[in-house]
Amino acid sequence: KNASSGGMTAVSSETLMGSAPDPIDILRQADLEKFANGVGWIQRVVMLTESKVVLVDPESMKVKDIVMLEDVTEVAVNPKLPASTSGNFRRPPSLRRNSKDKEEAGRDPHKDPMAFGIHTSAEGYNSGKAYYIRCPGREEAEEWADAVHDTSERAKLQGMDQFTILQKKMAAMYDSKPVQISVAVLITLNFLANAAQAETNPVEGEFSYDFFNVLDLAFTVLFTIELCVNLFANWFWAFVNDGWSMFDFVVVAISLTALGVEDLPGVSTLRLMRAFRVMRLFGRLASLRQIINSLTASILPVMNAFLIMLLVTSIYAILAVNFFSTRQPEFFGRFSTALFSMFQVCTGDAWASEIARPLMSRNTTGQESEDFVEGDLDPLVVFFFLSFTVIVG
Repeated sequence: KNASSGGMTAVSSETLMGSAPDPIDILRQADLEKFANGVGWIQRVVMLTESKVVLVDPESMKVKDIVMLEDVTEVAVNPKLPASTSGNFRRPPSLRRNSKDKEEAGRDPHKDPMAFGIHTSAEGYNSGKAYYIRCPGREEAEEWADAVHDTSERAKLQGMDQFTILQKKMAAMYDSKPVQISVAVLITLNFLANAAQAETNPVEGEFSYDFFNVLDLAFTVLFTIELCVNLFANWFWAFVNDGWSMFDFVVVAISLTALGVEDLPGVSTLRLMRAFRVMRLFGRLASLRQIINSLTASILPVMNAFLIMLLVTSIYAILAVNFFSTRQPEFFGRFSTALFSMFQVCTGDAWASEIARPLMSRNTTGQESEDFVEGDLDPLVVFFFLSFTVIVG
């Protein structure tokens, strides 16, 4: 309250944000432009410090916006627009659209190739707001984006204990491209070693048998070290919620069990899990991971289609038992054998020569019919199998 009048003193947003940073604290400063909704690009002096990005009005030198670097989730430069073509000919619609995009780039912050965006956390000081800043050129925009990103990473480490800082650095190292490529190469080499062992199939006592065992031990130790690094870097929920990390854990745990307990019943079966190590590549390579994710997403529709096929096949198996159980009991004597026979028809595995045609020459007792003439067709058999292959196939 005002001491003399007893009234409330108005507090402006500029007062709440404070004054511009001390020049000694400024790491980078430039006269740039900031996008404002409903207004467009407006002039701002952008100042980068160790803890925040400050946007100042160049005329009044009052602080207009503050972006806390510890709340930054992403810093990205807008993608380049396709280059236009010059000439007197009529441009195709795609090029006309690209030209229109360039005209709109000055009004849309997402399309301006000389702008970069700073995205913040919804739980932070800036409440998830995105800030778009335009530079004189794209190269300068990339430099600013890199500077803000790097400074933001340092700001997030401030206030953390040494264990958390080490964990963050370990996670960055583990997720780096060189490390992931090295792990992928290691998995590939392990797969090739397993294939070579299966090809030679060495007998116990031979040099190759001992060599492959030592090689398997070396791979298991390396994979165990890699798993421990992953556990430390992503402990706890980030590791548990990642399906590929859990798959790595199961494979390595089984490999260690097979090595540590030689007398365990079924240990030879456990060692077969070594062949599944190559599936870990799916979690390392983005292209393979995308295919696996697509296949996983299609499981439910495929299962629905399989259920429909199973119902239709079961109906035909029941009909086959009623029609052909006495004529061909080895294929249609009961529901289970008839269902398997109909699945054989689905696969196209010699069903015409081994199942359908012999049916035409047999009578109801299962014996060769005396009236059968080579080349005759039984309408019931023909309709039954053709309708099934058309519906299910």
